[in-house]
Amino acid sequence: MASYVLLEQARHIAALVLDVDGILSDGFVTLTGREDKGTALREACAQLNIDPEDCLYMGDDSFAIAGMKVTVPNGHVEVRRRADLVTQALGGRGAVREICDMLLMSKGVYQELLEKYTRAPY
Repeated sequence: MASYVLLEQARHIAALVLDVDGILSDGFVTLTGREDKGTALREACAQLNIDPEDCLYMGDDSFAIAGMKVTVPNGHVEVRRRADLVTQALGGRGAVREICDMLLMSKGVYQELLEKYTRAPY
């Protein structure tokens, strides 16, 4: 569970931006993507009309310009040092879910959504 300080920091987040290899995957899948993640984040923010400071960026090997920076335990040591939060779960093993849960908690909707989901017929 994230600390009160982190939940307060996360409360203003408007967008979750994810690196793929090492975050959505376990790092054993190599995908070629954009190396200029800061530029990519600024372009996306401009299209969405949001400030990069209102983004949470989750990466394992670099950080884009973002208001909140998160990495995984197996991320690069320098990235872990500079992160606002290092997840408990590894990349590709629940780390993104951990952050999504934290964001929902910070916005005060986690419990409501959980109850709605658990009541849904299967």
